[in-house]
Amino acid sequence: MKTLKEKADKLAIKYIKEFEKKYELYLEFAVADDYFNVLNFGDFFVNFSDVKYCIDNNVSSELFFNWYDDNLENALKKESTQTYINLPSYIMGLRHKDLK
Repeated sequence: MKTLKEKADKLAIKYIKEFEKKYELYLEFAVADDYFNVLNFGDFFVNFSDVKYCIDNNVSSELFFNWYDDNLENALKKESTQTYINLPSYIMGLRHKDLK
């Protein structure tokens, strides 16, 4: 009989497979081998909660990559004090320019 962790990991992997297919990204590794934490897809580090949100809400590739790039670009600015907008807020229209 499978443990609860094994069942949960199997479900997480289903979400990850859908994410890989939709966004044409491929899982390299899960940080600390924890599928419910930070996942590495090549150049992209994404929380599982964002993977799940993207699949559950059918987030377009364009919007996902814009969100990721906008957060990364803003984090690299020297004068930046606000470095991250979560995915649901970004989907609803919040942008870094709105935080100034």
